[in-house]
Amino acid sequence: MSTVTQLMCIAAMTALLFAHQHQAIQAQVKNVNCNVLPIQSLDLPHTSGDLVYSVGDTATSLLGRFNQQPRLVFDDLVSPNGLYIADYYALDTSSEGSTIAVYDSSGEQIYNGAPSLARVRNTHWLGNDRLLSLVATVTSRRNTFNGIRYTYEFGYFTINPFTREYTFTVPPRPSPFDPELPFYRAGDPFVLTGYSLTFDGRYLFNDMPLYDFIEEELLVRPNFERGYPSSTSHRLIRVDSRSMDSAEQIDVHVYDFDTDESIRLITFYPDTRISFEAWSPDEAQLVYSLNYPDEDITSFRNIELVSLQTGDVQSTCLGNYNVNTHSSAVFWSRDSQFLAVQAGLEGQDSNESFGLYLYDTQTGDIYQVYQGRADIIGWMASPDTE
Repeated sequence: MSTVTQLMCIAAMTALLFAHQHQAIQAQVKNVNCNVLPIQSLDLPHTSGDLVYSVGDTATSLLGRFNQQPRLVFDDLVSPNGLYIADYYALDTSSEGSTIAVYDSSGEQIYNGAPSLARVRNTHWLGNDRLLSLVATVTSRRNTFNGIRYTYEFGYFTINPFTREYTFTVPPRPSPFDPELPFYRAGDPFVLTGYSLTFDGRYLFNDMPLYDFIEEELLVRPNFERGYPSSTSHRLIRVDSRSMDSAEQIDVHVYDFDTDESIRLITFYPDTRISFEAWSPDEAQLVYSLNYPDEDITSFRNIELVSLQTGDVQSTCLGNYNVNTHSSAVFWSRDSQFLAVQAGLEGQDSNESFGLYLYDTQTGDIYQVYQGRADIIGWMASPDTE
């Protein structure tokens, strides 16, 4: 075979290979079902609730429920029954002070607390009628070889915004050698970072069970296993991963504060590592996103769902290419049918497609709520169920 003939054969084979690869890429794109429907076409069941989100510092509702649009500017919490929103925010940009406000389902402010000069402030609902606010205040400071060392005092407010009453509790401060009392480690408060509360604010925990705010006593659970709290019960879900040859092995366990027992639910095998996103209110499904290395900016980090009963995986075309550019946020509707997702669309420009979407887990339909950044506050109860 002459050199010219060889070159012609190589060129033909290269063209065929390029055409095959091009067809494969086209087929992959065509298989991505990212058809987005207008939100106006969705007849949202009243059992799902009403999605509340903010653009800038102004909150709005999917059902247009707010007579007055509350300015939710720092951190916002929907009460477990879905009837109220608590917001705590800085008084101004030059002050460390903060305060708490509570809004009803029409957006009207029904409570505005007194200012606090606490250095750190964290707020959570304690049931449906009280707020728990954890604070640490600076009591002294001194110069050391490593710089200025601050001494803090930990306490917590229990606030009833409806009767406008509150109590403030300062737990006893232990010696640096006493590990048994909560909130302090070696004399300093440690609970204000890396801690979690159950959905109703009752149980406080980090790597160990810490405190029962209803009984106001130390929390003792010999079989405790840390996890992500449920939005409807005192159960925690734990996701353990182990790298295999071609996939990850994911074991899902659930720990129950009320029984002090843990059970394994399922084992499944995604293609790569995963990041936990949200646990459905009915506790039947887990949402996660694929977690490729940060330097991998070509692989789409799809948001997927796994059934905790069967182990079946449901993939979506929602997610992001680069977690450093956009991060996903996922909130379940109150009936576990819809996901409110702040994300982009697979196969589309990540900046242009980034926005707020609703994903129907029963039909796979996607609805666009808002194009661009919109921070999800949560799902309030539907006006039809109040």
